[in-house]
Amino acid sequence: MEDYKGLKWYKCDLHLHTPQSKCFIGKCTPEEYIKKVKEKELDVIAITDHNTSGWIDSLKLIAEENDVTLFPGVEITCGDSHIHFLVLFEKDATDQKIEDFLIAMQMNRADFGNANANINKTISELLEEVQKNNLLLIPAHIDDLSGISQVLDENIRENFFKNEFINGTQIVHKVSMNNGNLSKNDYNEIKIDEDKRNFQKIANTINQVNKSKICKLTFSDNPHPENNSKHGLGGIGKTYSWIKMKEKPDLESLKQALIMGKERTKNIFESEKQPYILPNIWIEKIKFSNTELNKASVEIDFSPQMTSIVGGRGTGKSSIINMIRGILNKKSNIKKIEEDFKAFYKINKSREGILNKDTKIELFINMNQEKYKIVKENFENKREFEDIVVLKENSIGEYIKCDIEDILERFEIEIFSQKEIFEISNKSNSLLEIIDTSILELNEKQQEINDQKTDYKRTYSQLEEIKVKEQNIKKIETDIKFDKEKLEKLDNKIYKELLEKQGIFNNEHLILEKLKKKYQDIFDKINFSFEEEQEEIVTPDIKEIYVKYFKIMKKHIENIEVIKKKIEEDKVKIEEDISKSNWKKYFLENKIKLEHEEEKIKLEAGTLDITEIREKISKNEEKLEKYEQEIEKKDDLKKQLNSTFELILKIRDEIKKKRENHLKESLQGLDVRIKIKSYRNKEDFEKQFRNLIGKPKEFSNDIDKIVDEIFKGEFLKKRVSFIEKIKNIKTEKKNDLHNNLIEIIKGFNNENMADIELLLPEDEVVVEYKQNEGGFKPLKTASAGQKTSAILTYILSREKNPLILDQPEDDLDNELIYNLIVKSLKNSKNKRQIIVVTHNANIPVNGDSEYIVVLDSNSKEVKKLAANSIDDEEIVKSICNIMEGGKPAFDLRNKKYRINKVE
Repeated sequence: MEDYKGLKWYKCDLHLHTPQSKCFIGKCTPEEYIKKVKEKELDVIAITDHNTSGWIDSLKLIAEENDVTLFPGVEITCGDSHIHFLVLFEKDATDQKIEDFLIAMQMNRADFGNANANINKTISELLEEVQKNNLLLIPAHIDDLSGISQVLDENIRENFFKNEFINGTQIVHKVSMNNGNLSKNDYNEIKIDEDKRNFQKIANTINQVNKSKICKLTFSDNPHPENNSKHGLGGIGKTYSWIKMKEKPDLESLKQALIMGKERTKNIFESEKQPYILPNIWIEKIKFSNTELNKASVEIDFSPQMTSIVGGRGTGKSSIINMIRGILNKKSNIKKIEEDFKAFYKINKSREGILNKDTKIELFINMNQEKYKIVKENFENKREFEDIVVLKENSIGEYIKCDIEDILERFEIEIFSQKEIFEISNKSNSLLEIIDTSILELNEKQQEINDQKTDYKRTYSQLEEIKVKEQNIKKIETDIKFDKEKLEKLDNKIYKELLEKQGIFNNEHLILEKLKKKYQDIFDKINFSFEEEQEEIVTPDIKEIYVKYFKIMKKHIENIEVIKKKIEEDKVKIEEDISKSNWKKYFLENKIKLEHEEEKIKLEAGTLDITEIREKISKNEEKLEKYEQEIEKKDDLKKQLNSTFELILKIRDEIKKKRENHLKESLQGLDVRIKIKSYRNKEDFEKQFRNLIGKPKEFSNDIDKIVDEIFKGEFLKKRVSFIEKIKNIKTEKKNDLHNNLIEIIKGFNNENMADIELLLPEDEVVVEYKQNEGGFKPLKTASAGQKTSAILTYILSREKNPLILDQPEDDLDNELIYNLIVKSLKNSKNKRQIIVVTHNANIPVNGDSEYIVVLDSNSKEVKKLAANSIDDEEIVKSICNIMEGGKPAFDLRNKKYRINKVE
């Protein structure tokens, strides 16, 4: 059995016989009997021997030691028709008490244990005695032998099933699960003892049960062997039902389970296995101490299904939620709520803040059947997660420190107040965000769109570059033509002859210049000064040698000076000879003619450099060829651009379908429906456009005009004119927008313009609700309460992590709460944990809250007055005493006796 607080499912066999029944085959001890019960993994049993007791006292202690809940009971045979009924007693009933009941029903002691004996009482008299003793009556095997179908008078059966104290029946055959109009032909497959069964009566009986909406249960009646009317040890638990009761089941909890019907009972045909699976993530409890709310430690447990926190004003209901919000750092998008929370969740100062420096908060959570504890203390430290510690429970129950980031990232919860829910109802984007968090594949699809947008922008940029190249091609072609014309002009015959002669002259001039340079080089080499120095030489023969050769050297130097002079003269003569030559004359004449011709050509061609012109022509021709090759890709790029955009639309359509499928599945059978309208989210379009122009608030009139125009018809058609309008602004065509906005748009680059073409608004979320028996109406026309109810209905429909609701019923009337919210709560709590703070009794009572925490209105501190399931007597009294509409809520739930008990 799972260990958690509140109502839970038990595997029950409430029709069992022991050797005390005379038709029991074989022998066994009480220990062997309970051992078989444990082997069959039964949690709850009822001992219902035929018209007798005797084994109950001996089984009780053994059952308790083996953690088996045992209901004392009896299978009583009523009237001459020998109709069998199961009568169950409180757990503390003894064999003697059951025998006293049988005697009161005029059963002879000699007939105890005899299945063929019967009480000499009518069904009505039996029911009256059961009611008087506050017992539970279940008609046994109604679709088989000795069932109530044997009663001849159908009116008796009909009145019996209409009785408010009859809330459960035992069936045997799967065909009896059919909720349609059965006939005897539906039972053709049952071939056992056909002569003893009246299948038409059985069919009529089941039809009456269906009409009365009484729950159908299956129990074993421990047959031995199979399909035998006798009983034995081997048949225990062969058939069973799952029944949802409080932690320590009692008769009252069993009665309440039957009252709630299918919500708290599942027979074997409906569910062979445990019908409830714990959520992957849920909060087990919260503990806090040394706060301004309380000095002592407060511990609040939670059910993995639905926990209701109730109490009068000022008892600290919402404070518990704020503690959870604080330790998990869950912020609100509503400014006022966030401000109030910050004033609450801080060190106490100036009448604000409930924390002290030694406050300690512990949140116990369960993730994938592993237990963790999040601890926050040392609240003087301002950094939010500085002193948060996450601990994991090991195999011996010790908590060991683990990675905080991993746990806090995985442990996602949702917290909503009525104000937050109402805010969502007025903002399409907010609701869409919540819808999308429930669809796992959406992130992947959104990434696909982002990738396609990147491709689109790249292709768009390539096309824009091609457009620029198209504009440049004509200029390049003109340049090539003009340069070729220059070449033709440079091909002039006179100019070419002059240029050729000038080339010869220039070459000869260069030769002469080289000659002059050689003269100069020789002159430079021999151009040096000589000064005679007096040297002192002592040795006679050396002095003689020195004097001899010094004289010779002086002679050489004199000769060199003569040569230098001659060279200087020759240099002058060279210049004179050149100047007097015909060459000089022709050189100057040709040069003048050439310069004249060049001036003339320059005026026409602009240059004289043929190579430069040819290189320029070559480069332009290469560029032209490259541009033309790229322009050839233009059509393919256009197709690629359109294909990418179509793919984006296709993915958007897939996203829409996923949203629609999710909403259809989530809201099936509820009085709320949500439609998705493609590309109709005005709010999102404006937000995207403002992001593009970088102006979050300015130009309201202009942007309103743009939005109104594009949303007048089908968006995908109207966007064409919108894009054209933006392009016209870029090309400076007339428009009616504000000059500053125009200047911003004129500054758009290729990426900005691609973003304009990719500007697709999100889908619009249209919520509709159904009131009473009328049709669906749009939420825009609804009251605040209706809006809140509709959005809350959707929030509850999602299969997500824990959901915490802080007084969601504000602005709601009881009709809305019962018709929409209660129904949604019942569906949702089977898929996710719900913790709700409420002051409306309909939520915990008719929502069948698994666990209810009642806070003490008379205490100045946060203090539990009671904590248990809805079946608990103290909880019932507390709800009736402190909650608005407490007794009417139970009246609506019970139809009968519960309120009388607490009056």
